[in-house]
Amino acid sequence: MDKEEEFGQDERKVVGTTLHLNQMAWHQLKLIALKEGKTQQAVLVEAVNLLFDSRGMLEIAEAGKRGSAKKLLPANRGPDGAGGDIS
Repeated sequence: MDKEEEFGQDERKVVGTTLHLNQMAWHQLKLIALKEGKTQQAVLVEAVNLLFDSRGMLEIAEAGKRGSAKKLLPANRGPDGAGGDIS
């Protein structure tokens, strides 16, 4: 069974989540990204895939493209759900 069969069409939809870290963990994340020439998001996607793999799941996490979350917002809504353009 491939990814599309297992998860359906919604797997391509980009959604966000927020991660709150203590300051020392945040600095370590920044350091890893800097040393490896990656974005913090890329490092976090790698970490999520390692978590999935450790649980015997498919490594399917991919970074969304910049601006994709904006496209998913309802028309005339800002990031907080209030009216207004977010451009």
